[in-house]
Amino acid sequence: MGSSDGQRRTVSSGSKGSGVVLALLFSLLPSVALAAPKPKDFKQGIQLQDVGAWRESIEKLDRAMTTAGDDDSQLVRIYGTRFQSYLPHYYKGLALYHLKDCQGALREWDRSLSTGAVRDTAEFDTLRLYQTDCQKRVPSQTRP
Repeated sequence: MGSSDGQRRTVSSGSKGSGVVLALLFSLLPSVALAAPKPKDFKQGIQLQDVGAWRESIEKLDRAMTTAGDDDSQLVRIYGTRFQSYLPHYYKGLALYHLKDCQGALREWDRSLSTGAVRDTAEFDTLRLYQTDCQKRVPSQTRP
């Protein structure tokens, strides 16, 4: 009986240690591993931007927003070890910017900012840079 109690204590303390290790591991995983996957349209939209296919990217991003909603900054695997924040309004604004549609880009970036998701991402500084550039180009009375 004594050895049985000793084994129980070992298993019990081992379980506590395992729980701590598992909790630590799960806290280190990107949110993409624990959340529902975002639509392939978002992934394809980003891949299209990589090759400068801005108009086609907008179509994919619009479909992604229809399927999965607005920006939420959840990480999405684009390919291999490349992950991007799920920010379809931000990326649509980027595409519009490259198509010289500053008015449309500003509208999309305003939507991205209104969700708050972009503020804590690497994309935020780029958004502000391009937003400032577009604000100089678009007269204030025609802005969204």
